[in-house]
Amino acid sequence: MKKAILTGALSISLLTASYITEDINITYAQSIQSNIVDIALQYKGTPYSWGGTSPSGFDCSGFALYVFGQAGIDLGRTTDAQWSGGTSVSRSDLVPGDMVFFQNTYKRGISHSGIYIGNNEFIHASSSGIRVSSLSNSYWSPRYLGAKRYVAAELNFDVIHSSQGLLKSFATSSEAINYSKLWRNTKVVNNENENVVWEYPEQTTNFNVVHSSQGVLEGFSTEQDAIAYAKKWMNTVVVNVNSNETVWSWPVAQKASTLSFDVIHSHHGVLETFPSKSEAINYAELWKHTSVVNKETNETIWQFDEMMAASTSVTVFEVIHSSVGVLESFDSKDSAIAYSKKWKNTKVINKETSQVVWVFPEEKFKVVHSHHGTLETFDSKSDAIAYAQKWLNTEVIDGETDQVLWTWTA
Repeated sequence: MKKAILTGALSISLLTASYITEDINITYAQSIQSNIVDIALQYKGTPYSWGGTSPSGFDCSGFALYVFGQAGIDLGRTTDAQWSGGTSVSRSDLVPGDMVFFQNTYKRGISHSGIYIGNNEFIHASSSGIRVSSLSNSYWSPRYLGAKRYVAAELNFDVIHSSQGLLKSFATSSEAINYSKLWRNTKVVNNENENVVWEYPEQTTNFNVVHSSQGVLEGFSTEQDAIAYAKKWMNTVVVNVNSNETVWSWPVAQKASTLSFDVIHSHHGVLETFPSKSEAINYAELWKHTSVVNKETNETIWQFDEMMAASTSVTVFEVIHSSVGVLESFDSKDSAIAYSKKWKNTKVINKETSQVVWVFPEEKFKVVHSHHGTLETFDSKSDAIAYAQKWLNTEVIDGETDQVLWTWTA
């Protein structure tokens, strides 16, 4: 079956044709994009009108709504709705007829849009009317958010993985084959006639890389290749499919079997586990209200001296967690803050004055997994993206605006 030629929340009636080459699909899509630009340029100089959606006056989203409507494409009315449709396009891949979006103009978050016309320029409804501006303009460049494409070539070639199913679809067989070569156990199928046009060279699978929650990720003929792949993921093991023997485990799992000494906090339970008694005691001494227990014998081999601590200090500063409550108390502000920085969602309070003297920095960037929800939060976008790139099927979201700032792509 054919994949729809439009992407996002669009509706359009297109001619049905029997294409004799792959390139016709792409050329046809480009002709629609070119038509969008031609229509848009006809209205250069039209006055600006807040809420306007006709040639008597346009606002930015109303201009896009009208132009795309003339080309037979139904967009949403608002900039937010238009941004939520279509397919994301990188700035380096812009073609005339794509829509470009901007943020933090007259309001916080997404707030303006235009139609890309080529040569790094876009046409849009500015306060002075419909005009052409440069994406490199000192005002627009730092406010650029992203781009969307609402017309695409028919995606007739599917890349299918033997265990994970459809990975991605492409307009041409060459694109699909190049992508398929990046993955083992894949094939390229023409979804119009179900013909297999390319298949990854068959190999004997002797070793499976298995994830603790996602199951088999990939199969390999050699143990070395399997381990190299498994190291890219947390919580994985490599299993010999012939003997069912685990030949390699994620280091955390390996380490756990040799860790014999628990550092236990009186309120929070096990804080950390170590292979040697000396390491455990050194760590435990960093905390109050702790003890070190031999896991094999359940014997307490070291314990924090509560009486000595009580006789030598007066606790004035409390470290408070937003959901757990008081975590620890200290006699100096610096010590309390140093401890508080080890925990998210904490603050330090002067017990005598009830004054908040330090608050853990709010982390506004969320790394969200498509199946598992929020994985982690960060106070910088770059840190969030760096973490998100370690996982498949993730995106980075601005916690204040709910905007998607980065999305994982295969």
